[in-house]
Amino acid sequence: MKEITNNLYIGRLLDLQNFSLEDDAIVHATQTTHYQIMGWNRTTNKPNKNHPNYIIWENNNRLSLNWVDGPAHLYKWSGPGTFTRILDFIESWIENRKVFIHCDQGYSRSPTLGLLYLHLMKDNLLFL
Repeated sequence: MKEITNNLYIGRLLDLQNFSLEDDAIVHATQTTHYQIMGWNRTTNKPNKNHPNYIIWENNNRLSLNWVDGPAHLYKWSGPGTFTRILDFIESWIENRKVFIHCDQGYSRSPTLGLLYLHLMKDNLLFL
């Protein structure tokens, strides 16, 4: 787990234990956690791809993404609106709370989102 700027942390699923689901803001960038939150599984309760929360779910200080590493053909491109929503979520919490972005291993999805946020923050491109 790394703090990449004040109050913004990136890491892996195991690092989630260092954060509070009540006190911190969490971005779950992993299908594993998304399925758990939504009550889905791969065998008896498969998700419907038309479900309104199939790709993204947000509730107060938690945002969850149904994202996997792998071929792009697994999912339809959800457009830039998904990234805007993630960045807006981070921006809305970062002043007052720790924000933790995680994926399964902390090597791809979470660093990508953290670096995108840093880049846009540096260039003053974040607009709420």
